Amino acid sequence: MKKIILGLIACQSLAFAEVDIEKGYSGLEFDTNMTTINTEKELENPLFNKYSLMKINNDYLLKTLSEDNTDRENIYKIGYTYSNISNSNGNGLNLMYSYSPDFEKRIGFNLNYTDLSNEYKNFKTNGDFGQLNIFYNYKDYTNFTEFFITAYGGLSKEKDNDTKLDSKFIGVYTRYSDIIDNYYYNFYPKLYIETDIKRTELKEKLNNKSEKEKNDSINAGIGTEFQKVIYDEDLRVSIIPTVSYNHEFLEDRKYKNDKDYFEQEGRIGIELRAEYNETSKFYIKYDYKKSLSTSQDMSIVSAGVKIML
Repeated sequence: MKKIILGLIACQSLAFAEVDIEKGYSGLEFDTNMTTINTEKELENPLFNKYSLMKINNDYLLKTLSEDNTDRENIYKIGYTYSNISNSNGNGLNLMYSYSPDFEKRIGFNLNYTDLSNEYKNFKTNGDFGQLNIFYNYKDYTNFTEFFITAYGGLSKEKDNDTKLDSKFIGVYTRYSDIIDNYYYNFYPKLYIETDIKRTELKEKLNNKSEKEKNDSINAGIGTEFQKVIYDEDLRVSIIPTVSYNHEFLEDRKYKNDKDYFEQEGRIGIELRAEYNETSKFYIKYDYKKSLSTSQDMSIVSAGVKIML
């Protein structure tokens, strides 16, 4: 993995060694991203953690592309990610390459590897999680609409002294958004719809006895974002409140032997985003999710820093 990272840096350095490029436009990026999810103890199960990691990776990729400057033809990104889901945590590495064939489109892939340390109800495990995303993003700068789609898949392996957990998954996530017309200066309200369709196979082996389970999920949501932008010379600051609703259509098949406590969920959130002169970005975000069918809730805190060379 280290050789791959050093190779990407070396190739990029050679490519631009003799070219005078404005800062922030070389295409090489470094970032860090942290996500913490706090839930009730009874939600600590292998599938919930896997679903959460998939969503973290998809949201990470969506955020990268929604803020993308398509003036850059190629993007080579190396990122460190940290996730904490109740009592489970992971340290991850992201490698992304994307290409913009024209001003409105970007295609590419993102590879995530995460080193896991999980604590479930009855046991603890250590292992690996890997996810590959192939994506396409389209921005219409005339009508201010955006369409994002990614096909993703991966696998994970975990074990402790008596238990082994192997899982593999495949899915498709889409999101379409449109700006709501208004007359306020530097104010960009947005309406979006999203869908996430996936299948996960989980194999558990305990004391030489194994069980295999296939789980399916179709989740759809609708939401609004209200972005207010403030400029101060080269500094751009955005304040973004969010309200959304999501519904799970395969509640009986998502966990099979456990209840989906968030079959219907409402979410409110707030994000603070800052960008300096197309060379560095920072964000911090808080989301509160409430189940509309049970008494469960969860809070999600995420933050990140990006440097663009």
